[in-house]
Amino acid sequence: MANKQRGFVEIELGGKTYEIRLGTNEMASLDAALGRSFLSILAEGQVGIHVLRQAIYEGLADYRRRNLGAKLTPQKIGQMMEPAKLEYYADKIIEALEAAGWIAPEGEDEAAAKGDGDADPTGGESRGFEETDL
Repeated sequence: MANKQRGFVEIELGGKTYEIRLGTNEMASLDAALGRSFLSILAEGQVGIHVLRQAIYEGLADYRRRNLGAKLTPQKIGQMMEPAKLEYYADKIIEALEAAGWIAPEGEDEAAAKGDGDADPTGGESRGFEETDL
């Protein structure tokens, strides 16, 4: 069973269940492979099949490290993907992004916009890095 607390999400490919995670290193590799930010591609709604395939491939980095003999490639991932399940794959990638904290879980943004969510503990102030932090 996938450990969502660590950002893992189960996904079925080719009749087998895998665990994907889109942590910082996986996202950096995904951005590099795509030549631009995956999150910006997602925000623009420009997610094609090659983007889904690459996101799944990068999300399987932990599996690839533990199973070196599997020799998974983006092309093998594409062979394992079923065209009728593209929406399922997209949903799993979104779930992995939510589990990793890259995006808010569905419905949380709406609750915050209505004032139904928790109050912002920062009082609306940015808690990002400043030049002085470096």
